[in-house]
Amino acid sequence: MPRKEKEISIVIGKNVSLVGFNKFDKTEKDSILKVMNTYIKKIEERMDYDELKIRLKQHQRNKLFVHEIKAELFINPGAVLSAKSSHKNPYRALAQVMTKLVNEIIHKEKKGPRQRPIRKKII
Repeated sequence: MPRKEKEISIVIGKNVSLVGFNKFDKTEKDSILKVMNTYIKKIEERMDYDELKIRLKQHQRNKLFVHEIKAELFINPGAVLSAKSSHKNPYRALAQVMTKLVNEIIHKEKKGPRQRPIRKKII
């Protein structure tokens, strides 16, 4: 059984791939790219990354569609941050996923290695 080919569009100048967004028309894609650009700036201010993959799946529930978005942010080799969200509004789901990624980056910065070793008291 042949697999469906999904369109991969890349945001200009960034290493970002959007998979499954070919079902939207041009105006919706433009607004998605605007949302993406605001969050990509926030991510780039905090951390250098190798690649950002965002996948969209649409599920039909009765008369409305539920948009499931999964995002993976590849940092240094071997380090991956991921987030997932579902919502009936695709822009809302995308914003939630990107907010989760930014929060994970902030947490990773705070949790980073200590600047100096912990001294133990000897009794």
